[in-house]
Amino acid sequence: MSLFYFFVQGIPECMGMVAMSLAYARVPLRWGLIFITGIVIAIINYLIRTLPFTFGFHLPIVMFLVIIIIIRLTNVNGQYKIGINGHEKSSTFN
Repeated sequence: MSLFYFFVQGIPECMGMVAMSLAYARVPLRWGLIFITGIVIAIINYLIRTLPFTFGFHLPIVMFLVIIIIIRLTNVNGQYKIGINGHEKSSTFN
């Protein structure tokens, strides 16, 4: 796959992954930040995939990178709500 086609496909995929992660964490979407983060993750993804490792080695690294970026660049404080049968319970990570 050429570099051009990788970035034409990779940047929107990485932007979507970050946007969906932020939406799932109920963080307001800031598209400028999502665009820059998508470019950075796509470049790191491309560099890892060019290394002589087994295919799929990049996935856990990119997933961990997205988690770190979301924690560092947003105010996600570890609180979430669990909805079971319509009942919501607030939980906190310790």
